[in-house]
Amino acid sequence: MNIRFHHREMLLAATSFSNNLAQIHFFDLEKMKEESSVKVGVNPIDKIEFHSEKSVLLASSHQKLDVIGWEPHDIFDHVVTDWKAPLASIESNGSLLGKVQ
Repeated sequence: MNIRFHHREMLLAATSFSNNLAQIHFFDLEKMKEESSVKVGVNPIDKIEFHSEKSVLLASSHQKLDVIGWEPHDIFDHVVTDWKAPLASIESNGSLLGKVQ
């Protein structure tokens, strides 16, 4: 399970994996309730990070990086790679992903 707090909003993202389904859950910390969830795929999620400027969450799993929004809650885009190592979301000089060595 991964948990991340948003750096400006009262928002928490948490991952879950059950019955071969990975999900990301978004919790409104002012209301103290789950606002939405997004089904991501069949692989457990390795890491999640909120983008520093955009209203998206980056979620990496084995050979995939998903760009996920919470308003509206959906997968906006994803990148599939043939890398054998898990991906990590990295934000540096406009680059949004990098390979874990």
